[in-house]
Amino acid sequence: MKQSFITISGLPNKVLTNLLIEFANLFSDEKFQNEILLYKEKKTGTFLILFVSIPSFDHFCYCVNFIRYMETPNNQLPLVYGYYFNEGESHSFLTKGFVKIYVSSSDIEYNNVHVVNNTNETYFLDFGAVPKLLSINEEFYEVPVVDLGGYEEVVFDGEVVGNNRWWRFW
Repeated sequence: MKQSFITISGLPNKVLTNLLIEFANLFSDEKFQNEILLYKEKKTGTFLILFVSIPSFDHFCYCVNFIRYMETPNNQLPLVYGYYFNEGESHSFLTKGFVKIYVSSSDIEYNNVHVVNNTNETYFLDFGAVPKLLSINEEFYEVPVVDLGGYEEVVFDGEVVGNNRWWRFW
């Protein structure tokens, strides 16, 4: 699959769906928020987010950070990994193909992500600042194989979320 995607584990359906609605509301003027597809892996329960219209790299990174730090019951911190397919973004540290995006397990600043490219270089990306190359890799570059046949669309209030605009649910 050569499409950007996000994987999430550690959150219930309803909490994640509400987070995505809130995220879509924040970016209501952006094209990418019109159709956010949500799937759940049948075997493991891991969620998969796909965007019909791919957001910019910066918006995609913000989405990973937003899901990780959004207020949840019992202050749960889910495992969130983004895989952005780069076809020529302007950031010099991005390599062609996928980059892996995550929030460090030791993060306490709430406004950044780490980006690992296919040469296993890890960059600290503070929103609004210059990316900084890190000397230590907390995570290594890997892109999971996604087969949509192993996933089911997430149902929200009796309706299928996939292939529908978020605003149709409220």
